[in-house]
Formats: sequence, structure tokens, C-alpha cells
Amino acid sequence: MLLIQVLINGILLGGLYVCMSIGFSLIWGVMNLINLAHGSMIILGAYVTYTITTNLGVDPFLTLPASGALLFMVGYLLQRLLINRIVEASIFLTLILTFGLDMVLGVAENLVAGFINPGYTDAISFLVLVLILVLRPGGLLGEQTFAQPKT
Repeated sequence: MLLIQVLINGILLGGLYVCMSIGFSLIWGVMNLINLAHGSMIILGAYVTYTITTNLGVDPFLTLPASGALLFMVGYLLQRLLINRIVEASIFLTLILTFGLDMVLGVAENLVAGFINPGYTDAISFLVLVLILVLRPGGLLGEQTFAQPKT
């Protein structure tokens, strides 16, 4: 009986890996963007689904449309506010931005989920510093663009 359960868990985990790799490959193939924040977005979707399930007592499969819609909006905002500014830049800049976005999302998710004590000021300071640098007018991603003009 245990062997059957292990086999089923392995098949389901393999299906999850297939879905993640399809999403990663699709983003890389269509946009030529290596998104290192892909894993953090998947974890964010899991947190949203878990939160809706536990707070409302709804079956996890029934929360998928709401979770999908919410994450679509988050992804759309990230695309419009951050990623569109560096799509045509060098591959290194896209790697740096998506790695930084992964770090910020990871710290924010851990703070919200309670894995980091709110009294731990280094994580909060890091999050605030990155948000100030990225979002201030004329800042790191303010008025300027990093894309090189096409010749």
C-alpha cells in the first residue's frame, strides 16, 4: 500500500515539475527572458490558495480561479512596472532584475507567512530599501530605460 502511495506522489510531483518547466520555457521562448522569480511566483500562488482554503474553508480546487485571477493581476503589474523596462536590455540585466525580484518576493512571502520574525529588522530593511530604490521617481527603474536602441 505504501508503494502505491509513493508512486502516486511521484507522478503528481512530476506533473507539478512539468507544469513549472512549461511555464519557464514559455516565458524564455516567447520573451527571451530568463525569469528567476518564477519559483517565487509559484510559491505565492500556493500561499494564496492555502490562505483562501484555510480562511474560507473552501476546497483547494475551487480556489484555483480566484488564485489564478489574483496572480494574473500580480504578474501583470510586475510585467508593466518592472520587466517591460528591461526586456530589450542585455540578458545580464534581466537576470539581475529577476533575481532581485525573487529575493524581494521571498522575503515578503516569508514575512507574511510568519517564517521571519517581524522584529528581524534586516529582512524588513532589505525589503524597504529595494522598494525605495525601484519605485522612487528617477530611481533605479524610474524615468530612465535600460534598453539599448536597436541599430
